[in-house]
Amino acid sequence: MSNGSTGQQPSPLVIKGSWEDRLNQAHRAAANQSDEAIALYAKVRNGLARLPETHRRANNGKLHEIWEAAAANLHVYLTQRERYDEALDALGAMDEIVDEDERKAWRQRRALVLAQAGRTQEALDALQSLAEAPDARLSDWGNRVTQLVKLKRLDEATAVIAEAERWAEQAQAAGSDIGMTTAEATAYLENLRSIVALVAGNYDQAIAHYEAACDHDAHYRERPELIYMRLLTHGQPGLALPWIERDARHPVRAAFWHGVALKRLGKPDEARRKWEQNAKAANQQPSNEMFLDLVLNFYYLGDTEGVGLNGVLRALQSGGAQSWLMLYLAGLGWLLRGNLNHARTNFALALGRRRAAAEGARLPLEVWMHCTDLLDEETQNQVAEYFETER
Repeated sequence: MSNGSTGQQPSPLVIKGSWEDRLNQAHRAAANQSDEAIALYAKVRNGLARLPETHRRANNGKLHEIWEAAAANLHVYLTQRERYDEALDALGAMDEIVDEDERKAWRQRRALVLAQAGRTQEALDALQSLAEAPDARLSDWGNRVTQLVKLKRLDEATAVIAEAERWAEQAQAAGSDIGMTTAEATAYLENLRSIVALVAGNYDQAIAHYEAACDHDAHYRERPELIYMRLLTHGQPGLALPWIERDARHPVRAAFWHGVALKRLGKPDEARRKWEQNAKAANQQPSNEMFLDLVLNFYYLGDTEGVGLNGVLRALQSGGAQSWLMLYLAGLGWLLRGNLNHARTNFALALGRRRAAAEGARLPLEVWMHCTDLLDEETQNQVAEYFETER
């Protein structure tokens, strides 16, 4: 399944006028945000659809791969451009193109696109169908809970968790595969309950449920950031601190977020000392395990020498995948240097990537929080349109 990126590197030996050449033309148009990409992708998809399957499958399925890439990227580009009706029509063609074992992923994608388009009930119905399908896994129920939480429909989310628990017990008793062991399933459901309680403002309950998840599955014990970052996002730095202190496996990350908690508790001097110590310690480690957190660490120190921003720009210029998060970091770094135009350009690119991946119509609240920490209100107002905010 496509990862949301519409640009690919062309082969150096592409024959002009071939199907691969036409696909590369579409990729270039998409990378330049030109809607010419729509017609180009559609031309490749439709042209290859008319060929006999034996022809597409010849030569190790080369033409079939091009057919699938054109169809997938047409859908992704339309989603990025918020042309959702057309994107969903394009998505419908994927059932014919992909193998059976890939179809579920594209049906999950359809639910995400419906949600991003604001077609809420259709999205929830699609997620319910996936949860009730013969090949359903417990994570399919979790996806519906997550969507209900985003909509703040918390009573419904709680009811779905209870239904999921009954379904999992019955499925396991019947010998069906739910995608998890019994202990993992129990922990997974407790984590979902923690998320619901947190959004409801029941912070003690949220922590208790997360602790229960830790009791059943080492995955949660080893990832305290799951709870402390949620607590910080919801304005609970004091409750987050004990969990930050548990994060011994990731010292760069823990030290950065410890500083954030201190800052939000009204202790800016202590926070700054924590970040300064973290920057010095991290510089002694050529392979830092937490690039994102180290960049943010420099940003929270003001990034006066551009260390954080330059690191991000080098990463973006290296030719690797330009994730929305990296583009967001570039935008935030430019804002710290007072360059609003560069910042808006990078935020717009980040938002395009996020939309293309059907991850949301705005950049999430979790990253907006850094803007509220680091920017004055006037600057926040100049970029708020790109973000989910609490305003």
